[in-house]
Amino acid sequence: MPLTTRLRAALLAGTVVLAGAAPRAGRADEQYFPLQSYRVGPYAAGGTGFFGGFIDYLNLINARDGGVNGVKLTWSEGETQYEVERGVEVYERLKSRPGIAAWNPLSVGIAYAMIDRITADKVPLITINHGRTDSTDGRVFPYVFPLLLNPYSETSGIIQYLGTRAGGLDKLRGKTVAVLYHGSPYGKETIPIYAQLAARYGFTVAQIEVPHPGNEQQSQWLTIRRLRPDFVVLRGWGAYFRVGNAGQAFRQLDQYVRERLSLFLQKKTGRSGRRWKVHTPDFFRALGVYPLSGTVAWATATPTAAR
Repeated sequence: MPLTTRLRAALLAGTVVLAGAAPRAGRADEQYFPLQSYRVGPYAAGGTGFFGGFIDYLNLINARDGGVNGVKLTWSEGETQYEVERGVEVYERLKSRPGIAAWNPLSVGIAYAMIDRITADKVPLITINHGRTDSTDGRVFPYVFPLLLNPYSETSGIIQYLGTRAGGLDKLRGKTVAVLYHGSPYGKETIPIYAQLAARYGFTVAQIEVPHPGNEQQSQWLTIRRLRPDFVVLRGWGAYFRVGNAGQAFRQLDQYVRERLSLFLQKKTGRSGRRWKVHTPDFFRALGVYPLSGTVAWATATPTAAR
C-alpha cells in the first residue's frame, strides 16, 4: 500500500477513534482539532503543505460524509514557526476549548514538550513518523498515538535495507555508514539507535550534524568525501535536500521515473521500447509529473527541512 494511502487511512482511523474518545465535554455534533501549524519561517514549505492538507482532508470528510458518524470536524490554527516555546504557548492558549479531539504538532520538540501536559489533561497527542519509541506501547503513554513509524523502526528498516545491499546483515561488519542529520530534535532522535545498531552489527557510524536551519552543508559534504563511507543516510525533510550536491541524484531519479512510466505506457498500448522521442521530459511535465532536476539550490537557499 503506498505511503500516501497508508497515511490517509491512518489519519482517518485516528480521527474516527479520537472523535469517539475525546475526554472533554463539548458540542455533541463537533470535534475540534487545535493545529500548531508552521506557515512562517524556514520550515514553512513543509508546514504549509501538511497543515493545509490536513484541513483539506477534514473539509472533505465534512462535505462528503457529513463528518464522522454525523460529528463535524472543526479546527483553528496557532502559528509556532516550528519553535518549541511557541508550540507550548499555543497549547496553553487553546487547550481550554471544549471538545478537543487530538493535538498533532508534527514536531518532535513540541511533541516531547507536550507529553506531560497532555497526560495530565487526558487529551490525545498524535505523532506521525516521529516521537518516543516507547510510546508505541500504549501502557507507557496512554494518550500518545504514534502513526506509521517510530525512531527505532525507521532506523532498523534502513539498516535492514543496507544489509540487503551489502549481501546480508553480517556483511555490514567493517563497513562505514555516514548519517547526515538535521540539527533539530527530529534529526537527533535516531542518534542513539544508530550507535546501538552499529555496535550490534559491527559497522562504523559517523553521525554528522547540519545545524539549523540547514542551508550550510558544504563542510559536512567535504567530511563525507574524506570519510569515503560505504553508505550515506540522509535524515531531513522536504526541500532540505535540494540544498547542496543533489543535482546528479535528482537527474538519476527523474530518468528512472520517466523510464518506468514509458515502459508502463508502452505495455498499456501494446508497443515495445521506450519511445524517448515521444516520452520527453516536456511530455511528462504536461502530465503533471514533477521533475526534481533544476530544483537544486546553493548558498542562498532557504531550507524547509525537518519536522
